[in-house]
Amino acid sequence: MEQQLVVLNRETIFNYTIDLLLNEGGDGQQYIRFNKRKQKEEFIKHMLKCYEKYKKFSATTNIREQEKYKKNYEYYSDEELTALFNTNLNTQRRMDLCLLYDAVDNNVGVTFYLDEIDSKNHWLIRVGDTREGSNFRNSAEFNIWGMKRGLKTTPVIGFEYLVKKGDILWFIPGGSDGYALAFAEYVSHQEIPEEQRQQRYAELGWNNTDNSSNWNIEISYKNLTYTNKTREVGTTYEEYVKYCTHIVGNNVIVRRYDEEKCAINLPEIYKEIIGR
Repeated sequence: MEQQLVVLNRETIFNYTIDLLLNEGGDGQQYIRFNKRKQKEEFIKHMLKCYEKYKKFSATTNIREQEKYKKNYEYYSDEELTALFNTNLNTQRRMDLCLLYDAVDNNVGVTFYLDEIDSKNHWLIRVGDTREGSNFRNSAEFNIWGMKRGLKTTPVIGFEYLVKKGDILWFIPGGSDGYALAFAEYVSHQEIPEEQRQQRYAELGWNNTDNSSNWNIEISYKNLTYTNKTREVGTTYEEYVKYCTHIVGNNVIVRRYDEEKCAINLPEIYKEIIGR
């Protein structure tokens, strides 16, 4: 029996296509990175167009139209794709392959990587107190942090739109001249309704102070790693110099790593610490 075509839209096509790249990326896994909102928007637009084209192909009984669509993929030496086009079976798998090839071959300014490390975006996230008993240390036990997304907090909105699973989050204590105290791998985020926040304070071991009462975005991460053994802001001058970003504007909640504005190379430090 022919499989039903999965329903895709703007909200789902990005994650759907990324999963295809990770699981079926040809000779090896394919990783993708978006540095700007426009890049991701153009990618989604392109994939929606490809999807609509495929739906049109799937619905037609016109042999010429089918052959015309098939020719778009003849330069791929994929025996499975050829076999699927020559049969009327497995609509889902056929669509998967078409979207996958369109993704890899698209020309909307997106870069693909074979090395997952190179495809990661790095994010600097400001935190307050990071000592023992602080909110940051308490919720680290649960691999969770929170930050505020106000109506005009465009940096947070940009983060939510561009961040993807596996990106690196660098935690920067306030008033430390941008010291990179720790990093972790991003997993997911969600908005916590105001009526649920009091319960989360207790669950995460947070002190409900004026500084923490306005958070509404909860970030989940994994593999939290401190940059030094003391887990404190540079206890030696050498450590301070090595991990200090000197980022201007300590009040910015979150920002994407920019090598021109950062005094240290965070991607290289990340590779060094994890042994790559």
